[in-house]
Amino acid sequence: MICSNRISFDFDRVYLPSPIVRGLSFLAETDLGSQPMGRVDIDGDDLFAIFSSSQTAPVADGRWEAHKRYADIQYVIGGDELIGWAPDDGVRDYLSKEGEDCFFFPVPQSPCWIHMSSGSYAVFFPSDLHCPLRAWGDPAPVHKVVVKVALSLF
Repeated sequence: MICSNRISFDFDRVYLPSPIVRGLSFLAETDLGSQPMGRVDIDGDDLFAIFSSSQTAPVADGRWEAHKRYADIQYVIGGDELIGWAPDDGVRDYLSKEGEDCFFFPVPQSPCWIHMSSGSYAVFFPSDLHCPLRAWGDPAPVHKVVVKVALSLF
C-alpha cells in the first residue's frame, strides 16, 4: 500500500512503478471534477477510471476487499473518508462477486485506518485488503475516483 497526496505527484513519479505513474498522470492532467460518474477508459481494460459520488458509512458497516487482477489508485476529489488497510495473510476464506475482480474478506485483526481528504490518494495491490468509504466522523458525501491498473502492465 502506498499513500500520498496530489502535492507530491512529481516526487512520487520518480520511484513508483510506471503503470502507477500512468494512472497518476491521468489524475494530474484531467479536470476530475467535471468527469461523468462511471467508467472512463484510459487504455481499455488495462487502465481505466471509475468516478463516483457516495456517502461514507460507519466503520463497523464496512466490507473488506481485495483485487487479484488490478491494483487500485483511490483518489479523493472532494470530501473525506477513512480507508482501512490490512495485509492479506493468505489464510482467509473469501467470497467474490460473480465474474468481478472483487474479493471480500472477514474483518482483519489489526487494521490500520487512513484519513483521506481532497487530493489524497492510496494505491492498493493484491496483497492489500482495504475497506473504503468509511466515515471520518459523521457519514458525509465523498466524491472520488478509483483508477484500475491491470497487473499485466507491471
